[in-house]
Amino acid sequence: MADHDNALYARATEVLETEVEGVTLLMHVENWNYFELNAVSSAIWALLESPKSLDAIVSGLERQFDIDHETCMGDTRGFLDDLIAEGVITRG
Repeated sequence: MADHDNALYARATEVLETEVEGVTLLMHVENWNYFELNAVSSAIWALLESPKSLDAIVSGLERQFDIDHETCMGDTRGFLDDLIAEGVITRG
């Protein structure tokens, strides 16, 4: 899984974002899928303002939230994989 961990994750250019009353909203402009992000997923989105590795994203989350490393790593990897499947982010 080393390739997965060293890959850089980035926001897809086809995604628009806005914040409404403290909630981050995303819309994919090609398939019109809409996403409402919670606090943790909003933090991940903010960290992806520039491309980041999984380790860098997890480190950023651990600074913001009280979470153990293994849980954070697993949950973040799963969430990133979901976003890739939806076309919201890319991994390269």
